[in-house]
Amino acid sequence: DEQLRADRLVTADNAAAILDTDRRHFDICVEAGWISPTAHHNMQISRYRSVSVPLYRRGDVDALLQRPDLNWHQVRETPKGTRSPLLDVAGGRAPTRATLIRAFLRDFGTEHCIGVWAWWVPGPDVWEIDWERLDGGPAQPEVLTAIQARPALARYLPDIRLHPAAGAAVRFARAMLEPGRAVILDTETTDLHGAICEIAVIDACTGRTLLDTLVNPGTPIQPGAQMIHGLRDSDVTADGVPDWPTAYRRLLRVTRNRTVRAYSADYGLGVITHDCHRHGIRRTRLADPQHWADVMLPRSDHAHTRHRLPNDGGHRALDDATQTRRHLLRMTAPCPHESAGKPKPNRRGRG
Repeated sequence: DEQLRADRLVTADNAAAILDTDRRHFDICVEAGWISPTAHHNMQISRYRSVSVPLYRRGDVDALLQRPDLNWHQVRETPKGTRSPLLDVAGGRAPTRATLIRAFLRDFGTEHCIGVWAWWVPGPDVWEIDWERLDGGPAQPEVLTAIQARPALARYLPDIRLHPAAGAAVRFARAMLEPGRAVILDTETTDLHGAICEIAVIDACTGRTLLDTLVNPGTPIQPGAQMIHGLRDSDVTADGVPDWPTAYRRLLRVTRNRTVRAYSADYGLGVITHDCHRHGIRRTRLADPQHWADVMLPRSDHAHTRHRLPNDGGHRALDDATQTRRHLLRMTAPCPHESAGKPKPNRRGRG
């Protein structure tokens, strides 16, 4: 029974309660290396996110009470907001892993005149680091060497991941928002994989509307689709609504020399190719997957989730295209832990 009690796993809050002290004092014990978690529990905190909760062995918590160098009575009598006596035993508070990594981001970004960013991922409790790719810029071995040159940071190398999927998503989004590089397209259809009844295209860089039109699909809109986007047969068969060949000619003009971005690019490619075939349009560059790129998967990578996140637009083509652009903008916004060096004047387009 005593062994079972000693092997029981408790959370940090439980451990602080066992010690009859504030949580901050127990955290100092962890930072000082006097106690370490035995296991981690993955706790779901939302539909798409979970956190890793460290668990400590009860016997190891009890052992803290037996340390002769720790005066727990004094610790418990320490008022809130007052320096913990445990810090005197620990020799002060060592720089945390987060502090060391932020300092590295700042210094490395300044040295190479590039943006360097990082995320702490709570599930596996690791840090992900990535950086801008410029001609002649640092490669992964150079970054590893720079980390190893800092002994205090090098000890955390097992907790650091370079070139994560989230970093690739940031670079993807930044590239797609460059002037003249891409457009964002969205469609509404008569059924899940039915004919197109509305299409919109916006400039990825500026958000300017390039195409926004209803399309006469030549086939009825199914009730399930109508419940989603609200379009009725009378809307798409009204005078002046173009058929697909007419709308497609306009689509070709506004997408010329641009990469087409879509939330679920496979779906957009599929319905456009289907309507082209239905109307006898056999040769079209938009049937080539190389002209397309997906935004949904990079967005999930950036959010550190394996789930395919919904677009959450207004279920009209222009609204959804605009929402897709918002996702790209969020992916390019400064990361929680980002450092940008001062651009070198001789690098074109970098200031």
